[in-house]
Amino acid sequence: HHRRGLTSVPPTDRVELPALPISVADAILDEVSTLPKPAHALIRAAAVLGDGFSRRVAFKLSEIDEGEGFVALDQLVERSLIRELPHASFRFRHPLVASVI
Repeated sequence: HHRRGLTSVPPTDRVELPALPISVADAILDEVSTLPKPAHALIRAAAVLGDGFSRRVAFKLSEIDEGEGFVALDQLVERSLIRELPHASFRFRHPLVASVI
């Protein structure tokens, strides 16, 4: 049966889908692996500090200077890995992100 305006795909045609990550943890690690070096150092330090970390302590632990730190924070927020909270603190988008890193 054909309805007007709809086309059918012959049963022999296959649609190729992109490969899916093996797990959520792998997807998070893939996402983090593409970060610039300072952002990668900062998110690893933040993971050690846990959810709800302060900017100042994360900068010190990651051993990046304040200038690099602000750029790195922007990159992490833009990628939705972390979210900004009041009083110069941040939290991970989900606790699983911190635990995987």
